[in-house]
Amino acid sequence: MSCQFESIIKEPKKISKIKPQVLDALIEQATSQFRAEFNLLKIKAESVVFVGDTHGDFDTTLRIVEYFFDNDIEKIIFIGDYVDRGPKQLENVVYLYALKVCYPTKVFLLRGNHETPLANAYYGFKDIMIELGLEPYYDKFNKSFGFIPVAAIVNDVFFVVHGGIASKLNDVEQINAIPRPDDVWSANIVMELLWNDPRENISGFVPSYRGPGIYFFGRDVFEEFMQKNGLEKMIRAHEVFLEGYHYYFDKQILSLFSSKNYVGRKIDAKIGKLEGDKLTVVSLR
Repeated sequence: MSCQFESIIKEPKKISKIKPQVLDALIEQATSQFRAEFNLLKIKAESVVFVGDTHGDFDTTLRIVEYFFDNDIEKIIFIGDYVDRGPKQLENVVYLYALKVCYPTKVFLLRGNHETPLANAYYGFKDIMIELGLEPYYDKFNKSFGFIPVAAIVNDVFFVVHGGIASKLNDVEQINAIPRPDDVWSANIVMELLWNDPRENISGFVPSYRGPGIYFFGRDVFEEFMQKNGLEKMIRAHEVFLEGYHYYFDKQILSLFSSKNYVGRKIDAKIGKLEGDKLTVVSLR
């Protein structure tokens, strides 16, 4: 591998001492990669790893990436929420940015609801950047986050997104018409893609406890959306489950949580693994 940020990947324990000029260059190059991609990624591969929320659990991120390379898997998709909550948020996002720059066709990042100031101004990322003397980089990261793609379609079968379907999203190609960087509050479709959750035993879209403009969605509207867009299954993140994963709607939706330590709770963190047409859940124990 020949990459300007190879040392970050090879010596991840030194990230906490990253020099400002290196951080500037990394953010700039990663943002350029995001801007070169569509907001809705189209990915085809025989083997893919899917990663749920990592939330600054840097040690688990390293283990996941080791698993990815050791098993010679074609692609890896991180489904958002790299910052907030956990102890090593800067290390986590810097490492993932370096992976994206050095392996742009193998490593894909999607945006989570914590890759917005609506969340990361209050749940840890801003405070950590101030404590580290890197407050200007808090704003630089958030500007960069605004260019991260929000969804992906894998092998014309799987719809991958951090939260869920959106009430005003009829055609997935609408995602590519959303300008970037976006104002999440005014870009209602983006807000819902990052924040919405599926729920059993409801119909349509129901207001969520998460806040205004955020919804739970039922099986009826989910199946209608998927059928209309020629898709079969959804892979998402966003929710915490002690067992690290959860299925909805008779396994039509797989929800992953990939952080092993989450605000004091021990999680049996999981990732998804696609081989051919077989999707399985892999424990990170």
